[in-house]
Amino acid sequence: PFPDRSFSAVLAVDVLEHIVPEERKQALAEMARISQDLLLLAAPFAYGLARSAEKMVFDFIKEWLGYEHKYLKEHLTHPAPDLVETESELVSLGFDTVVIPNGQIERWLLMMLGYYYFDGIPSAIELRRELTSFYNRNFFWSDLAEPAYRHLLVCTRQRLRQKPGALEDILSRKQQYPEPDYERFRLWLQLFMQGETRRLLEIKDDLESRLAEKELALSHQQKYITELENFNNRVKANIFYKIYRALFKGRQ
Repeated sequence: PFPDRSFSAVLAVDVLEHIVPEERKQALAEMARISQDLLLLAAPFAYGLARSAEKMVFDFIKEWLGYEHKYLKEHLTHPAPDLVETESELVSLGFDTVVIPNGQIERWLLMMLGYYYFDGIPSAIELRRELTSFYNRNFFWSDLAEPAYRHLLVCTRQRLRQKPGALEDILSRKQQYPEPDYERFRLWLQLFMQGETRRLLEIKDDLESRLAEKELALSHQQKYITELENFNNRVKANIFYKIYRALFKGRQ
């Protein structure tokens, strides 16, 4: 293990929820032990809306992409950490804390559904990247709002509550962020739709071509069946067939 207070800051993002519940206190204690002053801990905590949103994303990925998302499955299988208990534990370890919401739940859900929807369309890879970039450029700071998917605990051995302006610069930036520029994203979406339209038309043409081939094969089979039926009728009308039937009918 590292010596006590080896690092000026310790960062753990989306880690705590993947630690089994009975070992979380030990994990927090270890983070606190090796931190000189600052500890940043972010996680989706026990919260009904967040779990419901995760379940929707998990089910969507399974249905749309055909696999079970490993980490979301862990979230849904193991009890999520409790925010109040986690904060209390960090306070008992000598930290003062400030809790910042991150990932306003409705936006988080829409972003995840959009992200994994485009993940299932090979032609939309660039659009997916642009969607993520667009969101981070324009909506990140307004995402620091409740109800939130995850929460960030800013923990320090100093007295944050005696310095209410310590995080003012960070939190005020969401008020200063410019209005979103939709034009670039709109162009990407337009390009995607054009490409997707072409892809769907190609699929349509391919299906129509296959259908035409099947219809032609069916037509040949029907023609062959008709020829067999005509041949059978001609055989039955033949004098030799009638003699054969007359001679051997009684033996059948």
